[in-house]
Amino acid sequence: MVSLQLKSSRNRYQGLSMPDMAPFASLIFIIVCFYPLTGRLKGPESGLVADDRLPGNSAVCWHTPEHNAVVSLNQANELSFSGPNTYSNTETQTAAIKQVASQHKIVFTASQLAELRTIPFLATTVQQLPQFLDLAAVQRHEAIRLGDIGPLSEAQLIECVTAAKKLSITLERKNLYFTLNIDVDTKASNVMHLISLLQTAGINRFDLATQMK
Repeated sequence: MVSLQLKSSRNRYQGLSMPDMAPFASLIFIIVCFYPLTGRLKGPESGLVADDRLPGNSAVCWHTPEHNAVVSLNQANELSFSGPNTYSNTETQTAAIKQVASQHKIVFTASQLAELRTIPFLATTVQQLPQFLDLAAVQRHEAIRLGDIGPLSEAQLIECVTAAKKLSITLERKNLYFTLNIDVDTKASNVMHLISLLQTAGINRFDLATQMK
């Protein structure tokens, strides 16, 4: 037992006994270490579909290329696009979006360009992107969820995909591969339609993202 002496209001000391926690130190250490060792850190966002909404897979039969762009399709049939390795701030995604925006005569301010380099993926049209970039980061997901910011159109998705594919060679001297993030509850007809769109753009090789079980 551990004894402490507390000074009372009458300047007298009162004894207080507490249990000795030393025997429990190893148990506490195991409990504290359990969660960091068994848990998973949340990865960077790459599209509208969260990792826990991907279809499950008990075995991986292929190696996903590291230099890949991600096209996401959720159960609401909404699309998003992210360029390669956006977490490490490569320029392909930003350059592709700027190129598509310029084709639609959209000009960004200096502050909007700075924000454009920080967004993990594009889930709206370039016409609405300036408005989206002017929002605080915490407001952006809510604006998309509430429908204040419209979804990315199929036509602009293909424009982004085509631009990123070319710019990857120019800027990074690497071939760009594509990964599909498909929400587990997405209709099969919508998935097949997306695949047809990508094939129309000359993209015939892509990987399907899954979560391990």
